[in-house]
Amino acid sequence: MHLKSSLAAFGIASLVVTGLGAVPAVAASDNLAYACKDPLNRDFTFTVTADTNAPASIKVGESFTPTVTAKVTVPNALRETLASLGAATVEGGTNAAGESTSFGFAVNGAAGQLPASVPVTTVPASGDMVVPATAVGTAITPTAEGTVKLTAGNFTAVLAGKTSGGGASTLSPYKVTCTLNPGQDATVDTVAVTADGTLPPSAVQATTTKVSGSYAKKQSKIVARIKVGSADKAAGGTAKVKVTRGKKKVKSLRVDVTKGKAKVVLTKVTKPGTYTITVSYKGDATHAKSTGKAKVKVG
Repeated sequence: MHLKSSLAAFGIASLVVTGLGAVPAVAASDNLAYACKDPLNRDFTFTVTADTNAPASIKVGESFTPTVTAKVTVPNALRETLASLGAATVEGGTNAAGESTSFGFAVNGAAGQLPASVPVTTVPASGDMVVPATAVGTAITPTAEGTVKLTAGNFTAVLAGKTSGGGASTLSPYKVTCTLNPGQDATVDTVAVTADGTLPPSAVQATTTKVSGSYAKKQSKIVARIKVGSADKAAGGTAKVKVTRGKKKVKSLRVDVTKGKAKVVLTKVTKPGTYTITVSYKGDATHAKSTGKAKVKVG
């Protein structure tokens, strides 16, 4: 579950922000490790990533309403337990104590909880299980220039398990409590608050675009991996990819860049020669443009 913080979680309408310096906006949280305990009092480690639609910058006195998106990776051992209890799917539920899934997080250090919805998610036949969740906050209105910092905290997941026939599985709903392991950077987002709503130049990070390519002869394909480096390792947006063989254009396309990474696969590549892959990263609100290229020999 991506745990992006929202003042809405606390019902706060306005906020005094921290001092403004170099403010690289965070696009999403790191992979955060949590120590979790299930109803059978067993211990598990969950991995969580968190994100919101919070803007990179906002004008003093204006508001934004964050929508939280989250992904929780449930380990295989717990997936096996859910399956053994007859759960073909899980979804958000409420237990007899009235508890439901909620995120714990902080806005500039002020901790709170935000209710979350969990859609119907299939319990896979094997391996880890990824459970998504979403929550919508209320408006946040910064009252001074500075930075709004959103960080992840502890969370509780209450999952209703259903059998393939639609009935309740054993031990449904299934409550799991999770505590963020110490020593991690739990920042999910930062928002710069300025007089005119634009980012200060110091907040736009330099980037480097590196491209590596390889040719798989049996599959007749070229695979190019793109890495857009930045201080926060969170570059997003798009990149233009141009592939040429000698002076002849072979392919031109755009790819999405997520957390500084993207991949391009070219199929049915059979003509021998040296293929040049040129990538132009377009930048985003907090990351500057950059370019890179790689050559792949075919035949």
